[in-house]
Formats: sequence, structure tokens, C-alpha cells
Amino acid sequence: MRKWFRRFAAACVIIAVLAGAWAWWAIRQTQQVPEFYRLATQRSDESVAAQDRVQAARRMNQNVQRLQDAAQQPGAWHATFSNEEINAWLAEELPKSFPHWLQRGLSEPRVAIEDGRMLAAARLKNRRIDTVVSCQVSVELTEQPNMLAIRLEDLRAGALSIPWGHFLDRISREAAVGDIDIQWDMTETGPVALLAIPGEHPEFAIRPVLVESIQLGQGQISLAGRSGESAKTDYRPKTSIHRFVSYQPDPNSRRQALLIPSEKSKSQIR
Repeated sequence: MRKWFRRFAAACVIIAVLAGAWAWWAIRQTQQVPEFYRLATQRSDESVAAQDRVQAARRMNQNVQRLQDAAQQPGAWHATFSNEEINAWLAEELPKSFPHWLQRGLSEPRVAIEDGRMLAAARLKNRRIDTVVSCQVSVELTEQPNMLAIRLEDLRAGALSIPWGHFLDRISREAAVGDIDIQWDMTETGPVALLAIPGEHPEFAIRPVLVESIQLGQGQISLAGRSGESAKTDYRPKTSIHRFVSYQPDPNSRRQALLIPSEKSKSQIR
């Protein structure tokens, strides 16, 4: 009995030490900051004055307005947004448009757009944790016009990898607060958020408005598309297409019926 008790006590001590070591390692891992985020925040602190940030955010809003105006004219349209403009807009608009995020400890969002992907991160600080949460985002068009496939990968708190499963419902709920409907396509490589952009709306002077291209380049994101009746028949996606895996479009949904391509468009997508 004594021998068994000693072994049991030793096992408990070993487990406690290992648990403590893992907890210490996990805490240290969460304190690491992604290199792109460190550079982005350093660049903002050193070279971007508050006035410059406001001007960059204003350019972002002006580009959005120009995009909206162009999309309400028949024919092709395009727009480009830079890292600087997006980061400035996030810094200026987050406190105004999403104050509940700040209340939950989320601040200083930054993005870095590279070839084919966007690195996104923000600081999360509350009574229990102080870390930088980051992930990789890539965007594709889908088989349905105006439905974007946003692939989320490599979610981390510092350097510590976090599974996505615990956050999908929360992301959907947060999006619903902003009247954004997100569906999920579960693929072998991870979750893909499906975001529908309305192509037809009573307030649109020209309908439909279709996105034909979305590209994440070096330091910028570019959008292009076409508006008007010809957009339906001439729809030709110019960037890669995400093929649905678990998601099944509902042909009886009026909202999706506006997005489902014609047989001619389907043949062009293939």
C-alpha cells in the first residue's frame, strides 16, 4: 500500500509540474506578437500622426463613396483600398461603430495584405488575458454570383494556436448584430464563411450589381464588377472560384434566387 501511495503521490506531483509548465509555456506563447502586427503598430506610433490617420480614413470613405456611385452606373466598375487606408479606417471607426468590441477589450486592429491573403490582428486585453489575436484571411468568389467565400485560417493568441470551432457561432452572432448573414461551408482545411452581397435592392438605381473580381495584392485589395442588365448575361468571374463542400444553396429562398446564376453563367463559371 505504501509503495502504491508513493507512486500515486509521485504521479500527482509530476502531473502538477507538467500542468504548471504547460500553463507557463501557454502564457509565454500568448505574449508573443506577430511580426506584421508589431511592424504595423510601430509604423503607426512612429510615423502616422492623428491628423494623417484621419485623412487616410477619409480617403477610405471617399473611395467607398466613389465605388457606390460607380456601381450605380451601367457597365464596369472597380476600386482599390490600401493597407494604410484600411488600418486608419479601423482605428477611426472601431470606437464609433463597434463600441461593444472595445468594452470587451478588443483594440488596435491592424491588417497587412500580402499576395493572395490578408493578415488580421487586434489586441485583446481584459482581467484574464492580454494578448494579440491574429488570423489569416483569403477571399474567393463562389458558384453563386455575389456570394463571397472568406477562408479563415491560423487563428492564434500570440503564438498559441486556437481551434476555430468555439468561435463560429460567436462570429455569426456578431455579424447578425450588423445585419450581416453568414453561412458556413465546412471544408477539409477549415471553415469558410459565406457572405452574400446584395445584387438587387429597391434603392439601387441600376440592377443588378455583380462582383466579378476580388484580389488581395501586395499592400492593397482590389474589387471589380459590372452593373446593369448586361451583368447577368455577361457575368464572368475573373478570379478563383470556391466550390461548395457542406453548404447547399436553397433554390426556394428569394434572396438566394437573386444570386443563383443562369445556366449560361454556370457554364462560364465552369
